[in-house]
Amino acid sequence: MQQLSIFMDIESSRSYIDELYSSDLQKCGEALVALKNAVIGSNRQKNSVIQQGIVPRLLQLVSTPNIDANIRFEAVVTLGSLAKGTAENVTTLVEQGVASTLVELLRTTPTDTRLAEAALCALRSLFLHPPAPVNALPADMTLLTHLTLNESSGGSLTLYITTPIAITLLSNSSPHFSLHPSTPLHQISYC
Repeated sequence: MQQLSIFMDIESSRSYIDELYSSDLQKCGEALVALKNAVIGSNRQKNSVIQQGIVPRLLQLVSTPNIDANIRFEAVVTLGSLAKGTAENVTTLVEQGVASTLVELLRTTPTDTRLAEAALCALRSLFLHPPAPVNALPADMTLLTHLTLNESSGGSLTLYITTPIAITLLSNSSPHFSLHPSTPLHQISYC
């Protein structure tokens, strides 16, 4: 019975999934919103989307700089929602290059945009699951500096989001900063 239910879910979502690949940007945008709404709060839908191979399309949309900013934003928010799924979901997302793509996006996106904020939120979700995708982060501190520039102008959200990323960066690059590898990032006091 469960297989029939999953099949029905896939078939009912097929129309908006097909539209994700449309060259009509309006249809693609509408499909992204439908997809985002379908996966929010449902690990079963997250699993289905990942298993259907939709993540590479989302990454393609995120990585296309000349595409409509709203489409890129919706794709990043959808990836962020997928990153709030099971540990298996997160592992699959990391293996498919989601963390690396988001880091690259942050290198080229002004920090005061909603696209950058959505990318930071998605990265934070990835970093809250062990093991954190440290290999997606650059070895130098340039990215961390870029990300925390907003903090000095009252960007407490940026600080909240970048703290797990910063701790991971620091623990891997500084001999004076140590963090026990088994300590989950969500249990660290940031005061």
